[in-house]
Amino acid sequence: MTWTRPVRAALLSGLTVLLPVAAPAALSAQSAPPGSAPRGRLTLHMGYEQGPPSGWVQVRENRIDGSRLSLARDLGVHSVSSVAVGLERSAGSGAFGLTVTASTLRGSAVIAQPVYFNGSTLAAGTVLRTRTEAGDFLRVVVGYAHPLARVGSSGELIGRAGLDATLLDFRLQGTLAPGSSGHETKEDFVTQELPAPFLGAQLRLPLNRRVAFHVGADGGGLPWVSSLRYEGGLVHLSQSRFDADAGVDVALSAPLTLGAGLHATGFAQNEQSREDGNRFALASTALALDLRWRF
Repeated sequence: MTWTRPVRAALLSGLTVLLPVAAPAALSAQSAPPGSAPRGRLTLHMGYEQGPPSGWVQVRENRIDGSRLSLARDLGVHSVSSVAVGLERSAGSGAFGLTVTASTLRGSAVIAQPVYFNGSTLAAGTVLRTRTEAGDFLRVVVGYAHPLARVGSSGELIGRAGLDATLLDFRLQGTLAPGSSGHETKEDFVTQELPAPFLGAQLRLPLNRRVAFHVGADGGGLPWVSSLRYEGGLVHLSQSRFDADAGVDVALSAPLTLGAGLHATGFAQNEQSREDGNRFALASTALALDLRWRF
């Protein structure tokens, strides 16, 4: 289905960028998975990343089909920024972790023709603004990581698994056309969203006593399933998610570790009922910083 193209684009761009990396490159806001670094009992990590997005949004209301709006071309969204906060707790040789990431999509563009969104008609020749702020776009990841095998003299292959939930309330601001049958310019995808399982792995290779290189990938999602919720009829949905990261982290002191790098990600959601038909897809490859404190 065409709505998965941004996810495939993220996979291809991520592999193109990440596989050749064998020197200081990347540490994403989602990297430093539980159990991947020298451990204290708890690890607090904070991250920031920013990069250009690709993707689109389309929101139908009853018989009014929504316009398919490209984030960059139609909405003028040329950057996505994310702030992450996470906590990990050691459990034997592995660790459990919880990470919350807040992302922001902002942009503006003059629309040359009417735009249909959630049953509303936005007037041609006016400015359409995307104002999906950090509180409107949250990602919550609950996971477990455990070493799987030794690699070489000091390297390690780490397995990862868990649940991933994306909580999106996509918001636009614009001028309603005269006679518009609707008046809402937002769509709460979060109402139908379900947590999705994921699996992944990371290869970690210490370069010396203070610096370690890693590369990893995670993927998951849901097939076409019932959301168990109703909005103009039973809502069915599908979701997919892909992440890839590679990089180095440097031990600044015994408790503090700093990383910098790249993070490729893709997410898509498709939800359909008799009343609603909502699709969202986002992909990006971002530069990122991450600070971890073990205590």
